[in-house]
Amino acid sequence: MKEEKITQQWCVLKWFETHKYITALEGFNELLIIDLAGCIRCLKEKGYDIGFEWVYKTNRYGRRIRYKKYFMKGV
Repeated sequence: MKEEKITQQWCVLKWFETHKYITALEGFNELLIIDLAGCIRCLKEKGYDIGFEWVYKTNRYGRRIRYKKYFMKGV
């Protein structure tokens, strides 16, 4: 029996099975993925239908920031 190789892409796909979305902060804190955008890009090149939406927040200094929240389409 061949063991499945655990890669960052595999981890993101497993994350989508149990969560609706992932952000770069969650990717780092939960999966130790530093370049989540690169990982998502590779998955999209492999044919996975992943979308994103912008999230807007205000930081502690009053500056408005935005970041991407990725989700698997059709799930």
